[in-house]
Amino acid sequence: MRRAGSAFGTTRRSHSRRSRWSAGLSLICWWAFLAGVAAETNVLRLATGPKGRVYSALGKGLKNVLERHGPGLGLQLVSSTGSVHSVRLLVAGECDLAFVQNDVAAAAYKGTAPFDKSYSGLRGLASLYTETVQIIAREAAWIRQLADLKGERVAVGPESSGTEVNAAAVLAAAGMSFGDFGEVVHISFEEAKKRLAAGTVDAVFMTAGVPTPAARGLENVCLVPIPREILAKLRDMHPNYVSKTLAAGTYAWQSEEVTTVGLRALLLTRSSLSRAHARSVVNAIFCCTEALRHFHPVAGEISRMKGTQALPLPLHRGAAQYYRRRRFIDMGLFCAACILVVCGLAFLVCRRHHLSHAARSARGNVYFKIAAVFVGILGGLVGLMWFLEGPHNENFAKPGSALWYLVLYMMSGMEDFGPNTVTGKVIACLMAFAGMGIVGSVGGLVAARLIRREEPRVPANTQKHIVVCNWNMRGNRVVTELHGPGAAQGERIVILSKRKASQEENELRDQHKEAYREVYFVQGDPQQHAVLEREGVHLAKSVIILADESAPDPDAKSALIALAIRRVCEDEAKKKQRAPIFPHIVAEALDHRKTTNLEDAGVAEIVCASDYGLGVLAQCAIHEGLSTVFRNLTTYSEETNEIRMIHPDEPEFPTGVVGKSFREASRLVNDACRGDKPVLLLGARTKGDGEEDGKVLINPTESDFPAFSEHDAVIVMSFSKPDLSHIKKTD
Repeated sequence: MRRAGSAFGTTRRSHSRRSRWSAGLSLICWWAFLAGVAAETNVLRLATGPKGRVYSALGKGLKNVLERHGPGLGLQLVSSTGSVHSVRLLVAGECDLAFVQNDVAAAAYKGTAPFDKSYSGLRGLASLYTETVQIIAREAAWIRQLADLKGERVAVGPESSGTEVNAAAVLAAAGMSFGDFGEVVHISFEEAKKRLAAGTVDAVFMTAGVPTPAARGLENVCLVPIPREILAKLRDMHPNYVSKTLAAGTYAWQSEEVTTVGLRALLLTRSSLSRAHARSVVNAIFCCTEALRHFHPVAGEISRMKGTQALPLPLHRGAAQYYRRRRFIDMGLFCAACILVVCGLAFLVCRRHHLSHAARSARGNVYFKIAAVFVGILGGLVGLMWFLEGPHNENFAKPGSALWYLVLYMMSGMEDFGPNTVTGKVIACLMAFAGMGIVGSVGGLVAARLIRREEPRVPANTQKHIVVCNWNMRGNRVVTELHGPGAAQGERIVILSKRKASQEENELRDQHKEAYREVYFVQGDPQQHAVLEREGVHLAKSVIILADESAPDPDAKSALIALAIRRVCEDEAKKKQRAPIFPHIVAEALDHRKTTNLEDAGVAEIVCASDYGLGVLAQCAIHEGLSTVFRNLTTYSEETNEIRMIHPDEPEFPTGVVGKSFREASRLVNDACRGDKPVLLLGARTKGDGEEDGKVLINPTESDFPAFSEHDAVIVMSFSKPDLSHIKKTD
């Protein structure tokens, strides 16, 4: 029993060892097989069409790029007779990638001629560039249009080539077929070039990127155009075709521009290709377009923004992941660029104006708010259309073109270039409705502008003018007095008011048209620094602040306006590095108890109508007819006297009164101004010390005013502003 047991135990141990060895060998075999499979799948096979063609050149470029920059990925080039043959190689598993025209790809995916069944496993990787259908004819054959091809010997490319398919489609749109030719020749481009030169064929169809190598070096040939009406019929039958124009000089023998048709060249694969390999191939194409251009200049048309255009079949999952990631990155960069632009503009605004001023101006302007909301919505729609519609529509491949077409939708409707996606169509409809609303609104604004009074603009570089802040019915009297006879006729007056003038106020303006010449109304809040700065208040000679009775506290508002004026003047002085120069500020006060506040705010002269009115009432009660005297003195006209002040720096100042007492100066002025223009000296305004304005003295005594100095102004009463310069100082 022990032996038997021992033998059984030995057998069991040897069997266990053999099992372990078998398992190890199996793992090694599986590892070698998987390694071989991995090694095999790391070399992809690409169908490039006939040798010497554009596809072949791009295939060599892609092979070079992948082997130099790809993640251990190789490429083997496989020749074919054309796009149809390349598709059949692809679905048969004899290649992994293929360059194919998009009309052939659509036919293969749908199972239409020249294919007898649908190849639903085909997937798109990239839309590369537009191939051009070129019909080249001998000059001696006198072929100038498609109808002239009848009865001629025509080469239509190799059998099972995309060129053959294109030739048949173009002829069908023109109402022709291969049966109309005298002879149909299936040869390569290179052979067709030789036979064209030898005169054994009369015309050649070539579908390829331009310039096509086989079309170079030809002589005594011409391009046969494909008119737009045939293109329209062609697109009805085959939507993948697009209009294409060959510029003059594309070939050395081509002297004129020619209209023809084109199709997109695609890179296809099968759905079984791994996502990693699909991403690597697509990334190599779009990241190395400059390297591909060394192999053929048509690679310059390759763009990631057009990478999914005109694809008639689904994207490979790996390629879709690539495009999705890149578009998110592009969207992030676009948003970052927008933020930088906005920040830059904000910085410039802050440099030009104080941020608080700009914020107050924007906050109070309803048009600015509407424009900001509209620009924000438009920017969001542009980004959305670029992100969603761009991969499927060339018109939205770039943000700039997306903006352009959205504006076109808004202004004129969708016309012939509508979106392809449902989201794009919804946005386009919204933009069309928005456009109608905007056009209606703009039309209404224009009509309103035509109906309402058109205010003239303030001329540029206005200086030494008079600014009137706030506006009411009393403002009309101020303007008529300022521009009355003998007053400040011709001086510019700028009126700043937050509200528009009423109908009654406009009627008053129409009654005094002469007085309102050189008067400019500007709608804006005179409390805002930006408004005051824009209208040049720091350059004004005088500022009149009328009381705004609609404000809760009119005198407080007047004080705030005065403070704002001083701040603007101080800011301008800092910019020019000089001492501030303030305009002469005169303010209307409604409450005499608040005149001190106005003085503290920088108002030089305060006119309180209630004080003046009550004083006049009391004096008129004592002296009959005295109201007429006050009315005449405060009204500028040619028939009444007014009180005027002449300063020493004015040319009309009488230098002869300097050193004279008030009585001596009165006799001197009265004697010198007899006749039709009498002048009566009433008093003097003394020059103060420092910032003090001095005192106004009416009929002063010798103790109060011993004599005129060279800094004192004279106060006179006259019919018009007198010229006393002839009263000169004598020794």
